[in-house]
Amino acid sequence: MKEFLNVICNETQESGLLLSPFGFTANAFEGLAEIERKKIRFGSEEKIVSLCKSYLKVKSGIWTPLEDLEHTLFEKTF
Repeated sequence: MKEFLNVICNETQESGLLLSPFGFTANAFEGLAEIERKKIRFGSEEKIVSLCKSYLKVKSGIWTPLEDLEHTLFEKTF
């Protein structure tokens, strides 16, 4: 978590989305301060599946989002 947080801060991003198909352990959040918890959003297998479903492969072979990407990324995260 700390390494991911460092990337977010070094790249001067407001937040980041960390995905895990296996979920997260209960102690994954223990070492994070309250302000750090606001910078990292967490998504599990359900989020990965919903992201995959929200893209459409166009004729050029490029995958493009079907709707607003920000809404899709952060919906049902914690």
